[in-house]
Amino acid sequence: MTLALSGPIVLVGAGNMGGALALGWVKSGIEPASIIAADPMPPEAMKIRLSDAGIGFVSAAPEKVTASVLFLAVKPQVMADVLPAYRMLIGPETIVCQSRLARPSASSPSILAMPPWCAPCPTRRQ
Repeated sequence: MTLALSGPIVLVGAGNMGGALALGWVKSGIEPASIIAADPMPPEAMKIRLSDAGIGFVSAAPEKVTASVLFLAVKPQVMADVLPAYRMLIGPETIVCQSRLARPSASSPSILAMPPWCAPCPTRRQ
């Protein structure tokens, strides 16, 4: 798969679900160097798996970055606390996605200071 991006894919939330998504993206052909996983306290095992796959990892919103894709994979109860730090990563061409399980509240678009077009991506529980 070829995906031409002007900036990185920033994954917000590198827990079991978010980490599995990032690893799946790499498995499907997306360059690991184009992914930045951000999570202040990921499971240690997932942090190791992401590192082994070549995926960049940060514990807070990366600075001086405009994301091509901002993918939200955090729990709804922490969404309002987490999202404001990532507002600066959104540029005019940034695609913002969320996992269905991490569905933001009605206030999320205002937290991100963007129109409410954040697209839910279905996930399956196994």
